[in-house]
Amino acid sequence: MTERERPKIARGAAYTGLADCYDILSYDCDYEEWSQYLVELLKSMNARSPGVDAGCGTGRLTLALKRAGYSVSGLDVSEYMLGLAAARAAEAGQRILFIRGGIESFKPPGKLGFVTAANDVFNYIEPKKLLPALRSVNRALKKGGVLLFDVSSEYKLRQVFAENVFYDDGEDVTLLWRNIQESERVRAALTIFSSEGELYSRADETHFLYVHTRSEIEAALTAAGFELVGCYAFPTLGAPVADSLRLQFAAVKP
Repeated sequence: MTERERPKIARGAAYTGLADCYDILSYDCDYEEWSQYLVELLKSMNARSPGVDAGCGTGRLTLALKRAGYSVSGLDVSEYMLGLAAARAAEAGQRILFIRGGIESFKPPGKLGFVTAANDVFNYIEPKKLLPALRSVNRALKKGGVLLFDVSSEYKLRQVFAENVFYDDGEDVTLLWRNIQESERVRAALTIFSSEGELYSRADETHFLYVHTRSEIEAALTAAGFELVGCYAFPTLGAPVADSLRLQFAAVKP
């Protein structure tokens, strides 16, 4: 299925039942293309190490950034996801530090050259916490530091996700994803059935994805002390249109 037809699995605070089958269910997410997109943006903005990949999940993008020559650590609220990320890095022969925590309150030991937050990380941040989160990132960055993050657009959350049911019936994992519109957020109720021999285990999770409009994000970036470099219709560098599904933001600390 395409991006328009099927929601991508986004990272959240639960990710207990979802963690082990995250990569299986993300089979149609081209992480190679995504990582190259971010690497090219970082290079174009002269981003320097060290960096942090916030909301790193199972570490696919973190590992890609490391392989691209960046000194990078992974940050995620889910210890389950971090365990999978650490195993992935070890298997690839790469030494990457993975830290449990949220982007809203992360305090690195030293100033960073860049922060990436891909695949809806900021959609998990409540509107009232958006500005404090951006200020937290700004404090963590050195002068000239780069911030790259994306959000599922208002159009996507309200017109594609809301009041819809998605499913993925695989050989070993079945996912049911029910979305309910609740004012400025979408409540996503996930049920995961995983094969365990002749039996299946069931896990239920609830995630909340918050709507952030382009204008709200750009205003918050300015208020947090960032200079906006661009807002793009992911995965391009073109300007967003009314039905763009994902918005990519690039900002720098002047």
